[in-house]
Amino acid sequence: MCLEKLDEKHFSSPYEYQQALNLTNLLVRKAEMVFSSHLAYCPPPVKKRKKGSASCWLPWWCVFLGWFLLLSISVLSTYFTLIYGFTYGKDGSIKWVMSLGLSLFQSIFILQPLKVIGVAVFFALLLKPVAVEESEEIEQVMLEQQDKCRRYSGRDTL
Repeated sequence: MCLEKLDEKHFSSPYEYQQALNLTNLLVRKAEMVFSSHLAYCPPPVKKRKKGSASCWLPWWCVFLGWFLLLSISVLSTYFTLIYGFTYGKDGSIKWVMSLGLSLFQSIFILQPLKVIGVAVFFALLLKPVAVEESEEIEQVMLEQQDKCRRYSGRDTL
């Protein structure tokens, strides 16, 4: 813009002035293209969080406490389930264990995969990308880009 404010009288010939103006416009266009492609292909920098005193961490020994609680609750629940199963008698206990096993098998290998697929399909349909259609907004952006191209190429008479 500063070059456009200069008159041709500061250059030795009108050809040199036009050449300098064209070179400047070319450099501005290249810089804008590099900047726009940089924004399109490079993600913004991720700000690293500094470790502060605001975060709350448990002591290292809480991991062992958690594993102990998990194992003890699992053993206790298995024990009481077996004791409860003995009250049915031999035939009832066998039917009960088979029912428990089939229910577990059905849940792990049939129901849970169907739930995962269902949720995936639901979110795929819900979050599908919207097709870009020709509209007034796109035409406005195209006109603005064409205007910028005319200005930077030196074809604009403003």
